[in-house]
Amino acid sequence: MPSITAELAHLLASPCLALSDLHQLHALILRHNLAASPLLLPAFNRAIRALSKPHPFSALRLYSLFLRSSLSPDNFTIPFLLNASAALSLIPLGSELHSRSLRTGLLPFLPVANALIDMYGKCGDLSSARKMFDEMRVRDVVSFNALLGAHARVGVDMAEAQETVR
Repeated sequence: MPSITAELAHLLASPCLALSDLHQLHALILRHNLAASPLLLPAFNRAIRALSKPHPFSALRLYSLFLRSSLSPDNFTIPFLLNASAALSLIPLGSELHSRSLRTGLLPFLPVANALIDMYGKCGDLSSARKMFDEMRVRDVVSFNALLGAHARVGVDMAEAQETVR
């Protein structure tokens, strides 16, 4: 019988977690009382990332399990969850993730801030996307593209959008 570590390693090594892998992960957590194990964070991140685009609702359900396991999301977890929120147009959840990022000190991480701009833009909240962009201390090309994409999605004249990022 494989060890717990070997089972986790197998799940973590999977290029894309299938639903059966998630059930196996959940059973492993319950069977071995691993709810707060730091070994689970990479597994949850991988699973949430794999589900965030093709099955965003499943990614969010997995996040519920994640929170019940006493783990805290990190700078990898939040962007994947924001992608799922945007795919389902769940701006209240995206706003909650924004607050959590602020409370836990994850907001300065570029992937988190960029995902917030993208989520607000995809949900049609251009003012929040712009506010997030303006509050960033450091920006990269992804930041600018996310804001331009937000402008394009809501139908703002692109000349005006380009002017806002100068």
